[in-house]
Amino acid sequence: MIINSRKIGLEKLNFNAFLLFAFSLNFPQPIIEYTLGFWVITSFFCIDYKQKPTIKKVYYIPLFLISFLILGRIIVSITHHDFPFLLIKLLDTQLSLLLLPILLIFQVNRYFNLKRVLFAYIIGSSISCIIAVTYFYLYRYNIFSGGSADGIPLGTNIHKLTDDIFIFQHFISPYFKHRAAMGVNLSLSIASLIYLIKTSEKLSFYKIIAAFLVVTFLSVVLYSTGSRSGIISLIFVFLFSTVYMFRRKRIVFITFLLIGALITGLSSLKTTRISADESKNSSQNDISRIDPRIQIWKSALKIIDKNVWLGVGYSNVKPALLQEYKERGLNQDLAGRFNSHNQFLQFALESGIWASIIFALILLPIYFARRIYFLSLSFSTVFTIYSMFEDTFIIINGVTVFVFFIALLVLAQKKMQITNNRNYIT
Repeated sequence: MIINSRKIGLEKLNFNAFLLFAFSLNFPQPIIEYTLGFWVITSFFCIDYKQKPTIKKVYYIPLFLISFLILGRIIVSITHHDFPFLLIKLLDTQLSLLLLPILLIFQVNRYFNLKRVLFAYIIGSSISCIIAVTYFYLYRYNIFSGGSADGIPLGTNIHKLTDDIFIFQHFISPYFKHRAAMGVNLSLSIASLIYLIKTSEKLSFYKIIAAFLVVTFLSVVLYSTGSRSGIISLIFVFLFSTVYMFRRKRIVFITFLLIGALITGLSSLKTTRISADESKNSSQNDISRIDPRIQIWKSALKIIDKNVWLGVGYSNVKPALLQEYKERGLNQDLAGRFNSHNQFLQFALESGIWASIIFALILLPIYFARRIYFLSLSFSTVFTIYSMFEDTFIIINGVTVFVFFIALLVLAQKKMQITNNRNYIT
C-alpha cells in the first residue's frame, strides 16, 4: 500500500511537471530550460522497463526514428573526426532528444490528461503575450523611464500603430530569444484551442466568445511579431480547422475564400514582414528578393550537392557556408555568419541527405489515431514550415516545441490505448 501511494504521488508530480512545461513554452528561454529539466527528471520516476518497445505500436515509430537519427549523426561525426563538437551540442540543447525515446516508451502515468495539458499550453501562451505587450507599451508610453529597454525607443502618448508593430518585431527577438519559435507556439496554441472547442461536450455561448477573443488576440500578436513561418503556419491551421470543424462543402468553400482574402490583405500591408529586410546586396529581380534566406539555401544546396551522403561534418558546416557566401558575393550573410536557416538543409550539410529524410519521416502525422489526428496534422505542418525557415534543433526553443508535442501525442495515444483495453476487459 505504501509503494502504491508513493507511485501515485510520483505520477501526479510528473503530470504536474508536464503541465508546468506546457504552460512555459511561450515564455523566454531560461524559463523553458528549467521547466523542461524538471519534467525530464520527474519522468525517470515513472519509468517501467517491463513496457515492450514494439514497432507494432505505430505511435512509437517516431521515437525509434529519433534514436536512429541521433545514432547515425554520431557515427557520421566520428567519420568526420568531429564527434566532440557534436557531443557538446547534444548535451547543450539536444539532451532531451537523446532521452525522449526512453522517457516516452517506458513511461507509465495514469494521470495524463490531454485536455488539461492543452489548456495549460493555451493559458501560458496567452499570459506570455499579455506580459510581452504590456512590458513593451510601458516603455513606449514612458511609464518605465531611464532610457530604452531591449532596443525599444521611448515614446510619447501619441505614436502610430504601424511604428509600434515595426518596433515590436525587433523587441520580440531579444525578449523571447526567437521570433519564429513564438510564432510556432501561437499557431499551435490556436490549433489546440480549436481542438478543445471541437471535442467539448458542453460549450456555452460565453465560452465561444471567450475562445474567439483569445484566437483573435493570439493571431494579432503573432502577426505583430513578424514571424514569416508563424504567419504561414497560422494560415494552414485555419484551413485545417475549417475542414475539421465544419466538413460542409459550402462553409469550407466560403472559408477558403475568406482566408484567401486575408492572405491578399496581409500581403498588401506595410507591416507584413515579407520583404522589409530584403537583402541589400542582391541585385537580381527574382524570388530571392522575397526572403534573404533563399540565397542562403542556394548556397547550402550547392555544398550538399558535393557531399550528398555524409555531408561535410558538424564542425565544418559554418566554414563551408561562409566560404560559399564569399564566393557568391553575399557580403551581408558573410558578415552575419548566418547558418542555413533550414533544419532539413542543416542535417544534410552536417550528416548527409539521409538525415533530412529521417527527419521528414519523423514529422509525418500518420502515426497517431484519428481522435488526435487534427493535433498531429497541425504539429507536423507547423513544425515542418518552421524547420524550413530556421535551424530548429540548434536553439532550445525549437527543441522544446518538438519535444513537447511528440511527448503530448505519444502520451495521449498511450492513454487512449490503456482506456480502450480497460473498456474491452469490462
